[in-house]
Amino acid sequence: MSKKDVTFWNVPVDRPLNEALEEAVALDWHRTKSEFIRGAVRQKLEGMGFRPPRPKYPHGPPLHENGEGVSDELREKPI
Repeated sequence: MSKKDVTFWNVPVDRPLNEALEEAVALDWHRTKSEFIRGAVRQKLEGMGFRPPRPKYPHGPPLHENGEGVSDELREKPI
């Protein structure tokens, strides 16, 4: 993703929401809060009928169409 394709959001959140997000990230496959938030926003937009393109994140895991992550090990193994 090039720098001109990126926009930064500075969104204040209350401490309980931040703590809940940090706990969810620790329990989930997401590596960062940003990764979790991007996925949540994309899922919400798709639920509203928007179809934002799915960028290929250089450091994130591949995604299923439903937004769930796929580890490299599972992707490479035949089913």
